[in-house]
Amino acid sequence: MLTRLSSVLYLSCLAMGLTGVVPALAAPPPPQAAAGTPLRRWSLAGDAALAEQLLARGFDVAGLRDGQLDLIGDVHDLRALQALGLQPQEVARGRPLGSQDATAADTLGYPDLASVEASLAALVDAYPQHAELVDLGASFGPGPTAGGRQLLALRLGPAAGAVQDVPATLLVAGHHAREVLTPLIALATARRLLEQQALDPDSALLGQHAFWIVPVANPDGYAYVFEHDDLWRKNRRPLPGGAVGVDLNRNYPTGWDAGCGGSSQPGSNTYQGPAPASEVEVASLIALADALHFARVVDLHSYGRQARHGYGCWTHPQDAYLAAEAAALSAACGYDSTASSCCLGGEIHYQMSRHGSLALLLETALEFQPPFAEAQLEAESVSAGLLAHWARPLPLGGHVRDACSGLPLQAAVEVADLQFAHGEQLGSGGPFARYHAFLPPGLHSLRFSAPGYFDRQLSVVLPAQGGLELDVALQPLVPQGCWVDLGGAVSGSHGTPRLAALGALLPGESTRLQLSAAPPLAPCLVWLSLHSLPQPFAGGLLSAYPPSHHVLATTDATGCLELLGTWPAALPHGTSCTLQCLQPDAGVPVGITLSNALRAQSP
Repeated sequence: MLTRLSSVLYLSCLAMGLTGVVPALAAPPPPQAAAGTPLRRWSLAGDAALAEQLLARGFDVAGLRDGQLDLIGDVHDLRALQALGLQPQEVARGRPLGSQDATAADTLGYPDLASVEASLAALVDAYPQHAELVDLGASFGPGPTAGGRQLLALRLGPAAGAVQDVPATLLVAGHHAREVLTPLIALATARRLLEQQALDPDSALLGQHAFWIVPVANPDGYAYVFEHDDLWRKNRRPLPGGAVGVDLNRNYPTGWDAGCGGSSQPGSNTYQGPAPASEVEVASLIALADALHFARVVDLHSYGRQARHGYGCWTHPQDAYLAAEAAALSAACGYDSTASSCCLGGEIHYQMSRHGSLALLLETALEFQPPFAEAQLEAESVSAGLLAHWARPLPLGGHVRDACSGLPLQAAVEVADLQFAHGEQLGSGGPFARYHAFLPPGLHSLRFSAPGYFDRQLSVVLPAQGGLELDVALQPLVPQGCWVDLGGAVSGSHGTPRLAALGALLPGESTRLQLSAAPPLAPCLVWLSLHSLPQPFAGGLLSAYPPSHHVLATTDATGCLELLGTWPAALPHGTSCTLQCLQPDAGVPVGITLSNALRAQSP
């Protein structure tokens, strides 16, 4: 059993500037591991500087405690270490996690892949109104994994299948196959969210977030851990030259080719892959992120009992803010440690840089596979901490919309006091063009922009408790040429007709008028007025003053009508145009059916 975190230094979070403390290693990188070669675990006397050099050369250094390095590799890695004059001592060999031998007794109980998928299905069966199972490879990505498996996610919400206009939140587990505690935590978190919804729907988190939970991001590798080797880390895609597998959490585009990214050697346990997002699993998760624009992301790993934040060998202008957020997450989960991220090319780095997400990596437990009884307790503690973390309001969020149509608008958001150096992006996204900004309390200057629209500059004061919701409307570059719905409809015996105008009001240009839900096969009078004065309603009908033009048409069998009109080329600046449709209707007391009215102003 490992000691508490206060006596453990985990190497993957060390700074990357320690070479030179000991002589540089000169041997070549480890050769490719042969497919099927069992992995081994070694203990090696060393310090932080030696660990840094081994990490940089592609060795899998899991941790450092009490002057001993914890390394994972195969026989080829052992020979490479020995060629460097190092003498690691073997402490364990890879074996099937599901084996029944005496050394495995305390890990029996971990669910294999089939059991995880059965647990997901059971949650959907128990909460069909609030849980839905989604195959990410089929719905968002390039298809199944190299092993032909699905990449499954659980979508949670107040109504199964509904698209929620709330901030989206992502929980991912199992990027690294041997970290089998993390799917347990993901399942416990999903169960806790659904139970909370059933007990108290008015205040439950499911009504405030669109949750997506991916319990096993590496299904091929996870299955291999149970069937063959409990030290396996990567996925199981065959590679040229006989090596197998890519480290999925080094395969994301952000910083993929940076100095602190993964190894370029296919045989390394931290192999970054032949290209960014080359792996089906990563491509699917990226497509999900790009579609949903997550506000918050937590990536579960083991081991370390600490929350990690930011980039590895890059700085981030919000490092201090992210460190504070990581500390809050760590404390909520019962931990007392944080660290800067170990590397680049990971899930959280993509989410931060591409979507401005508050993306944190949580290292759980003090082993890859702690005794199962301990793992169950850890899963309950961490899942409760995650819910507490998500219950905190976003500092700032809202929607960006087209000021004319009110439709969602994908826009960029710039914060004056944030100077990014690596192409990071803030903006609105997802089906409702929501944006989020994770900023400290106080005054901030923001600029919203989109092609074809006027920029909008705003100064906002964020309260200490956060939770500011601010919607932003951007005007098109021809701002007065948009249509405004004035209302004023009068329902007839067939319901209330709906009038819409498609296209801006530009002199010499055409606009298509559409009428729907009107009485079928009935005459329709379109009132068209060009004027410079407001035009009020009288009993739901736009005033006939000033004189209006009338266009007579007949609706089709479904009660719809389409007309194409061209505005005069010499339309005076500031002229208002109003439209409304009138139909006789003997089936109602007033004998008239009126659509809503529209108004636009010429530029």
